Amino acid sequence: MLSNQIPVKISVVLLYNEEENIDALFQQHTSYEIICINDDSHDNTLKNLVEYHQLYPQIKIDGITSFSFLPLKVWTYVGFIIALVSLVYASFLMLRTIIFGIDVPGYASLMVAVLFLGGIQLLTLGIIGEYIGRVYEEVKGRPLYLVRDCYGFENREQVTDKITQN
Repeated sequence: MLSNQIPVKISVVLLYNEEENIDALFQQHTSYEIICINDDSHDNTLKNLVEYHQLYPQIKIDGITSFSFLPLKVWTYVGFIIALVSLVYASFLMLRTIIFGIDVPGYASLMVAVLFLGGIQLLTLGIIGEYIGRVYEEVKGRPLYLVRDCYGFENREQVTDKITQN
């Protein structure tokens, strides 16, 4: 496919140790674009994708958002801080009005409302993103941890029995 053609199909492929299947994916030469998401595979998947990207420009590789949920946590905290700042600002305005009798009609309440609702929206989006991120991690099917060696057990059946009992 030439780079100026519009793709007929767009495929999004999540890759996890799929090194041997990449060749089969590129056997067909039709007008499509492939977006490959590398989720930190421990084989040569990323290296092969970079090589294929040089041969086939319709391959796009997403390696930025697939590694960390840190941006979701950052926006959760930013939303919380903005909502907190708006509440502090609202308290300041109320105390200033009560103590000094200075009232700014309209502007202050509008600023407090906009800041508070914006902060709550960011906080809510961050929480929803955290849930989606956790579901994504679980759907990938990776275990929480891998047991390389077991010491103090005569056979592996004892280990699996202990794990299934808990």
